[in-house]
Amino acid sequence: ALPIFLMAGFGLVQGLTWSEADYYARGYIDQNGQLVTPVIEVNGRDYVRPASFVSGPNELGVDLDLLFFAAVSGIMVFGKKYRFVLSLAAGLFVAGLAATFSRSAFLGWFVGSFALGLVFWSAYRGKIQQGVVKPGGRTAILLIIGAFVVALVFLQSGFLRFIQDTILELQSEYHYLDSAEAVRFLLEHPGGVGMGMVEPKGALILQSIKAKYHVEGSIFQIAMEVGVWGLLLWVLFWSLALKRILRQWRALARPEVRVLVATAFTGWLAALVSFLFLPLMQSISLMVWLWFL
Repeated sequence: ALPIFLMAGFGLVQGLTWSEADYYARGYIDQNGQLVTPVIEVNGRDYVRPASFVSGPNELGVDLDLLFFAAVSGIMVFGKKYRFVLSLAAGLFVAGLAATFSRSAFLGWFVGSFALGLVFWSAYRGKIQQGVVKPGGRTAILLIIGAFVVALVFLQSGFLRFIQDTILELQSEYHYLDSAEAVRFLLEHPGGVGMGMVEPKGALILQSIKAKYHVEGSIFQIAMEVGVWGLLLWVLFWSLALKRILRQWRALARPEVRVLVATAFTGWLAALVSFLFLPLMQSISLMVWLWFL
């Protein structure tokens, strides 16, 4: 567990104290000598988005999504036993997510959190109907407090203002335009452009091959490489897999397995949202996490 806390904590330290010079000095650069941590403007000042121990702030954001879902699932499954420690962990992961200023990870976090709420509400309602537990206000109070803390973290960091500005300027946002153009292209060319022919390319062996199209989102890259029908088969596979684990979740007896499965379900939902806009499926460290789950 210590490396997990270090990843989130180190990202916060970077966001609060590091400058561009610090990142250059410690080798946070790509093969072209450019920073892998983008510089944005926050509250009128330049801000270097932290990457912690991974390849960039967006990957870090999705990693922290997974950790947050695991912590919250643990709070709900283990009850009082680990509630305090897991609550601190969830707060740390949210603060780390806010420090990344990753909009795709935030959108994934929102979708995953909503799904996690539905999963546990369904289980809680079932226990009430069976008479196993009595409806009480303690859980509701804890959830309200947790939501208030999360909102405060996002607000104080400037992240919510960043999201608001993005929404107001959506028609000029690069990732929005990139995705819209990919949709238009696929409507006209549903067969895509072929395997290995889409940039950005993560594999070095493919980078020497001239690309026929460039799109950031991993989901659109799949469609471009194997066609719309190939993407639909891929989506069908994940839909069936997620539906199956969700259906079997309530029957699991061991609490640690229930936490693992809840994290898998919500984590993959969050990751798929990010994959719409970013080529994060090329990140081996992130994909190892997801495939393990």
